[in-house]
Amino acid sequence: MHQRKHTIKTFLSLLAFIGLTYSSMLFSAVADEKYAFVDIGNSSYEIESESVSATGWRIGAGYFFNESLSFEAMWISQGEKSESYVDGEGSGKETISLEGIQLAISGTKTFTNSLDVFARVGLYFWEASYRDVYNGSLWASADDDGNDIFFGAGVRYPMTNALSAIFSYDIISIDIEGISADANRWALGASYNFQ
Repeated sequence: MHQRKHTIKTFLSLLAFIGLTYSSMLFSAVADEKYAFVDIGNSSYEIESESVSATGWRIGAGYFFNESLSFEAMWISQGEKSESYVDGEGSGKETISLEGIQLAISGTKTFTNSLDVFARVGLYFWEASYRDVYNGSLWASADDDGNDIFFGAGVRYPMTNALSAIFSYDIISIDIEGISADANRWALGASYNFQ
C-alpha cells in the first residue's frame, strides 16, 4: 500500500511538472489564449447515504485552442471535514480530507458581450486521507488514491478586459476503498486572461 502510494505521488508530481512546463511553452506563444483562475467552494458529499460538507479551494490555468475549446490543469483541495465524539472512556476527533489534480477539456459559448457559459469534463487524480485521534493519540488512519471522471459547468462574467468573475458547479464521483462518495461542488472565483 505504501509503495503504491509513493508510486502514485511520484507519477502525479511528474505529470504536474510536465503539464506546467508544456503549458508555459504554449502560453508564451499566444498571449490572448492563456488564462489562470482561482475559486473557493463548498463540497457536499453523499457517503453511504450520509451527507457531509467541507469548504476548499482550487487554482488552475488554461489554454484556448480556439474561441470555444480549451485545456485546463488544476490543483484542488476539497477541504477537510472533522467531527468530534465522546464515549465512556474519553474523546476523539475524526478527520477526512480530499485533494488532487484535475485535467479537463472545457467548452465555452459566448451568449452576449458580457456573459460566457462553459462546461468541462476531465479526469480527477485524487488522494483521500482519514484520521481518528482518540485521547490525543492516533487511533486509526487510512489513505487511498485513484482517478475518476468529473463534470462541471459554470458562467463567466467579464469585469474588465482581463478579469472575470466565475460561478461554477462540479459533479464528482469517486470510489474510496470500495466506498462510493458522490460530491456536488459549488464555487465562486475569478479568472485572469493574460494579454
